[in-house]
Amino acid sequence: MEIADINVYSGGLIGLILSAGPVARGVVILLLFFSVVSWAIIFFKWRQLSAEIRFFARELQALVVLRQEERFAITHGQALENRHAVAKATVGEGNGIAGSKRPILPNPCCVQRHGGSG
Repeated sequence: MEIADINVYSGGLIGLILSAGPVARGVVILLLFFSVVSWAIIFFKWRQLSAEIRFFARELQALVVLRQEERFAITHGQALENRHAVAKATVGEGNGIAGSKRPILPNPCCVQRHGGSG
């Protein structure tokens, strides 16, 4: 090997490719092509996955809101049922609480007082 042959490779990667034979150049070009294709696939899949994650996050948020609304509706419905059950038990059987002989007394703050000077 002579000194002139060594100086050919001093041009870096481009000098090495230019001094290579046709088969080596073809292999390098093929490798570059598949590298670009691989990076394109990676970028495409990354964008696709990001879009799916955003879609999933929106759907999950909608599901959480729906569940909260369902819980509110169930809780509100149960409260209405309980209120009606209490009212029925309180007022339903005469003037007393169901199962007891005690009459329901009026609220003292709402009763007007009669008599006396004042």
